[in-house]
Amino acid sequence: MLLLTSVYLIGNNAVSLWDRDEPRYAQASRQMLDSGDWTTPRLLDELRLKKPPFIYWCQAAAMKCFGVSAGAARLPSVIATTLTLVLVVVALSRGVDPQTAVWTAVIYGTAGLTIAAAKMSITDAVLTFFTLSALICLYRMSIGLWDWPTVIAMGSCVGLAGLTKGPVVLGVLGTTLLMLAILNAFCGSTAEKAGESDKPRAKFRLPKITIALLLAGAVVMPWIIALESRHPGAIGAMLHNEVLSRIAKPQEGHRGPPGFYLLAVWGTFFPWSLLIPAAMADAWRCRHDVRVRFALAAIVGPWIMFECIATKLPHYVLPTYAPMAFLVARVLLRASTGATSELRQRNWPLVARGWAGFVAMIGLFPWLAVYWFAPLPAAAIVASAVVSVWAILFAWRVAVHFANSTPMHAAGWMAAGILGVFILCYGILIPHSPYLNLSRRAADVLPPGLRVGDVLMIDYKEPSLAFYQGGTIRPEPRDDFLSVVEPAQWPAWIVTTSDVWKTVPEPRRALLEVVRSETGWSYAGGGRRIEVIVLKFR
Repeated sequence: MLLLTSVYLIGNNAVSLWDRDEPRYAQASRQMLDSGDWTTPRLLDELRLKKPPFIYWCQAAAMKCFGVSAGAARLPSVIATTLTLVLVVVALSRGVDPQTAVWTAVIYGTAGLTIAAAKMSITDAVLTFFTLSALICLYRMSIGLWDWPTVIAMGSCVGLAGLTKGPVVLGVLGTTLLMLAILNAFCGSTAEKAGESDKPRAKFRLPKITIALLLAGAVVMPWIIALESRHPGAIGAMLHNEVLSRIAKPQEGHRGPPGFYLLAVWGTFFPWSLLIPAAMADAWRCRHDVRVRFALAAIVGPWIMFECIATKLPHYVLPTYAPMAFLVARVLLRASTGATSELRQRNWPLVARGWAGFVAMIGLFPWLAVYWFAPLPAAAIVASAVVSVWAILFAWRVAVHFANSTPMHAAGWMAAGILGVFILCYGILIPHSPYLNLSRRAADVLPPGLRVGDVLMIDYKEPSLAFYQGGTIRPEPRDDFLSVVEPAQWPAWIVTTSDVWKTVPEPRRALLEVVRSETGWSYAGGGRRIEVIVLKFR
C-alpha cells in the first residue's frame, strides 16, 4: 500500500497539469481559496457550475495546507485512491480469503486508469471511493445484512458522491441492482453463501431505506440551499446542462462510437486487460457464487449505462474497475491452484507472447518524441531508453511465466512493470521533457504580480497556463488581435503561437519583443505540435 501511494505521489508537482479539466479544477479551487467563497466555484471571470463543490473543497484545503501547486491540487486524488485500496482489502477480507483481497487491491491499484486518476486533479478518484463504498453497502443489503452501520454508511456515501459529481452514483447503484435482478432471474436463486449470512439480519427495510435517503439528502442539501439563495435556478441549470444534456448529446467534444468503453478498456485497464476474457469466462461459470454474481452486476450494469450516455470519457467507468479487479484476482489464484483451466488453454502462451510483443512496441514510443522534439535534455533521452528496455523486459518475463504455467509470477511482473513505467515517466522522463511542459515554461518568464488586463493568451489557450501564471491571464477570442487592434490597447504581455505571430504585419511585430519561444505538444489543443511564443510590448 505504501509503495502504491508513493507511486501516486511521484512527480505530481514536477509534471504539468494535463488536459483541459485538470487545470480548470485546480484553478477554480485556488480561486475558491483566495476568495473565501466556498459555495460558488469560479474559473477566471465565470461561474463554474459544472460540478458540485466537494472536489474544490478538497483541493482548496490541500492548497491551504501545502501551498498552491499542482501537487497540492492532485493530493485529494492520491488520498482517495489509497483509501479505496484500504476499503477493498478490508471489505474483501471479511468475505473472501486475504490473498484474494490483497491481489484485488494490487490489480486495481496498478491498473493504468487507476494510477492516472490518482495523479490527476479531477473528480474521479474521489467519486470512485464514495461510489465503491456505496456498492459494498448495496452488496451487504443484497445478501440480507441491513444493519444500521450499513444503512448509515450507504446514505452518507451516496450523499458525498452526489456532492462530488451529482447523481451519477444513483445510476451506478440502480443499474447494478437491475443487472443483479436479471442475473438472479436468469441464473436461478441458488447461490453459495457469502460468509456473512450467519449475522443478524435487520428488519423494517422501508424505514431504513427512507433514513438512508434522508441522510444522503442531508449531506447535499445545505450546499444546494446556499447556492440557490445566491444564484436562483443554478441547480436546475446544472442538472440540465451537466446531466440531461450529457446523456442526450456529446459535450465538449467528448464523444465515442458504440462500444467505446469496450475498446478503451484494453488500454485503461492495462496491463490486466490481458486477463479480462479469462476472468469473465471463469466468473460466468462460477455465477452461483453471490460475490461473483454481484461483481458481474457491478461491472455490466454501469458499463451499459455509460455506453448509452452520449458524452464519453475513459475514466467514467473507473467505479467498475474494482469489481473487475476482483474477478481478475480470482481467476489468477484459481489458475495457480489448478481450479480453473482458463489460463492453461493450448493457445494461451501464444496470446501472452503476442501481448508481450505489442507492449514492447509501445515501449518504443518515447523515441518518437526524441525524434520529433529534438534536441532534448540528456535526462529525457536516458529515461526514454530505460523505459523502452524496461517495457521489453517486463513484457518478456510475463510471457515466459504464463508459458511456464506460473500465473502468479506473471502477475507480479505485470504489477512491477506498470509501476516501473509510471515511476520512470513521472519521476524523470516527463519533468525533463520541455515539449510536455509548455504552459509552465511560458509562465516562468512572465513577471509576478500581473493584474487582469496585463497579459493575454491568443490561440494558445491551455487552461494550465492560467494556473501556472497566477490566474490573471485572460483568453483573447480574436486570433487576429495583434493585426487589427491598435497597439495603444495592447497589454504588456502576450502568449501566442507561431501561427498567429506569422500573420502580424512587420511594423507591428517591431513593437513586440520575443521573450521565449518553445516548441511542444498541445494535448488539450487537439494534440498538435505547436510553437508557443511569449511576447513583451516594448
